[in-house]
Amino acid sequence: MNLPPTIPAGLKTLEGINKAFVSWNDLSSLGKGLDFQEYRLYRSTAAGTGFERVVSTAALAHVDKPLAPWTTNYYKMSS
Repeated sequence: MNLPPTIPAGLKTLEGINKAFVSWNDLSSLGKGLDFQEYRLYRSTAAGTGFERVVSTAALAHVDKPLAPWTTNYYKMSS
């Protein structure tokens, strides 16, 4: 049975000066399914809306920069 990839868990952020270090847990083989290609990280300055793709990557972390100073950023993932 081929299931679509699941959503990565363990999304963590660490703030830097005008940047954020974002990491997440790797999916298991079962979680990746047969169709896994990449992790997709999205960012928004509003909770729950207006998310735009930041990066598509096979890595388990990303440095999101440059970011506007004194701005709250929200992140979500898909795979």
